[in-house]
Amino acid sequence: MTRVLPMAEPDPKRVIVLAEPEALFLPDCVACLAQLHPIAAIIEVPGPPLRRSLERGRRTFGLATLAAIVASEVLARVVDRVSRDRFYSLRKIADRLAIPYERVSGLHAQDCFDAIARHRPDVVVTQVSSLIRPELLQRGTFWNKHCALLPGYAGVFPVFWALLHRQEELGVTIHEMDEEFDRGPILAQAAIPARAHTFFSGYHELFDLVAPLVDAALRGQTQLVPVRTGIEPSYHSFPTPADRAAFRSRGLRFGVPFRLHPPIRLRLTEQQRDAVAA
Repeated sequence: MTRVLPMAEPDPKRVIVLAEPEALFLPDCVACLAQLHPIAAIIEVPGPPLRRSLERGRRTFGLATLAAIVASEVLARVVDRVSRDRFYSLRKIADRLAIPYERVSGLHAQDCFDAIARHRPDVVVTQVSSLIRPELLQRGTFWNKHCALLPGYAGVFPVFWALLHRQEELGVTIHEMDEEFDRGPILAQAAIPARAHTFFSGYHELFDLVAPLVDAALRGQTQLVPVRTGIEPSYHSFPTPADRAAFRSRGLRFGVPFRLHPPIRLRLTEQQRDAVAA
């Protein structure tokens, strides 16, 4: 079923997306956000070196699941090319909506600083794997999406740890960023039942909640998505092979990385149609 989301109402907040390249989750989320709120620019920064990512993936997921992730990334790029209304790349969203798109040399490189300054954002919505340094944080208001009910399960792969610890809920938090990982004022949260979810299905469903949460926070409607209280702070790093063995021994599964997202019929404003025609 094609998703037709309501067109964004005029809003003074200028929002840019600052993210590392990723195909399986973020582009669909950003496409949904673009229909709820105007996006002024998309800036892509390089991710971790491929060799490091593959080694971390092998240690966390094992070879079989790592191979499934790699195959899913390839499949996502194929679907991105052949399916007009499904989105597995940020560049495709930018092209379809005439959103300025830039690739910069690094998160803390001068060209990244310059790009952010050029687009004059009120809010920078980020998805990056590195800690943002103070010299970048000083250049704007940065928001992060974290797939846990913060302050619980800060750190890496929170869905893995929440499932391993038999939590009843999985959650997602939108928060303003500071100089520590997954800290800063919490703006909005939402939760789903953890039961019957795999690692990847949990992430897919949580990412579906992100665009409405960000939009509510941008519009100052956070009372509609109240923040949880009484959650104990916790932090977890990358799972080890022993953690993975414990995960599997409890009957938990990573599941299928790829999801064929429902189509999104992006609708252009008059200004966007003129830009695309030009």
